[in-house]
Amino acid sequence: MRTLYLHIGAHRTATSATQSFLARNNDRLREHGYLPVNGVGRQTALVKALVEGERPVADAARMIRQQAEAGPAIHSAIISDENICFQKDLSIFARFREHFDVRIIFTLRRQDLWLESWYYQNIKWQWKPRFSHLTFPEFMDRRHEFHWIHYDSYIRHLETLFGGENIRLTVHERAQMPGGPIAAFCRHLGLDDLDGFTQPGRVNSSLSPPVAEFARRMPLDRAPSP
Repeated sequence: MRTLYLHIGAHRTATSATQSFLARNNDRLREHGYLPVNGVGRQTALVKALVEGERPVADAARMIRQQAEAGPAIHSAIISDENICFQKDLSIFARFREHFDVRIIFTLRRQDLWLESWYYQNIKWQWKPRFSHLTFPEFMDRRHEFHWIHYDSYIRHLETLFGGENIRLTVHERAQMPGGPIAAFCRHLGLDDLDGFTQPGRVNSSLSPPVAEFARRMPLDRAPSP
């Protein structure tokens, strides 16, 4: 069976930079036997269709196999979307185990630092108005809603569904990521030599506190998406 890597987050752990790396190096990765599904870095549409029941897992698995068989010898496929970890129950993704050797890649960031970064992210993009205009103390009062950063229970859930031996964890601390977060991600894939690969610059940086406070008072959630 081919291996399917599910990169599920967490948010604010260089996921955007990792997805940019996957997209920019699509051809190079395929040469090494790795298939970024659909040739993109982040598979938002596919994940949304699976979660909402619009696309059966078996159909998605068939599509991945067809993509893998269309080119050189592909031994692994990669689906990356940090919104996967929004789901309290990942049973739908466990069905991929009928078709692939599934491995989960999940990055843990210290929760106090993560909460601060997640606060700024919600203000920057304002895709959830109920979080986008809160003060930081108000935001902290709702931290219980972010179930996926309760790492003990969430990882236990992953182990139950996919087996502990198939969970690949990274701690988002500089000292524990030699070469940076993208190199740490690639090591989980078994890809240690990144010579010849394009490295993206910094992606999706947080706003500064003064700019975030300004943006928090703006109705950006009511503006057109572009």
